[in-house]
Amino acid sequence: MMVGFNDDAEALASFAKYLNESRTDTEFVRCGYTPRRLIHDLHYSPIEAYEMMTSLMREPQNAIQKLKYRESNLRYDSDGPLSDSDLI
Repeated sequence: MMVGFNDDAEALASFAKYLNESRTDTEFVRCGYTPRRLIHDLHYSPIEAYEMMTSLMREPQNAIQKLKYRESNLRYDSDGPLSDSDLI
């Protein structure tokens, strides 16, 4: 299975730690975001969270814009968490 972070060694190591320990790596931070925050606060699936962490490295401005949009919509969306299709 190919994932969007297979060439990002730091994200891949953190994801492996998540799989082995069933908890997110709180020391893996990019642009103020952690996988835990993306999973628990922004309702990303674990694989989506780690793909977003890679996006924060590759395209930080675009990724931050998506995350800010998602954060603002979670505050006002009464229908529950957003899916990726809601962000397009």
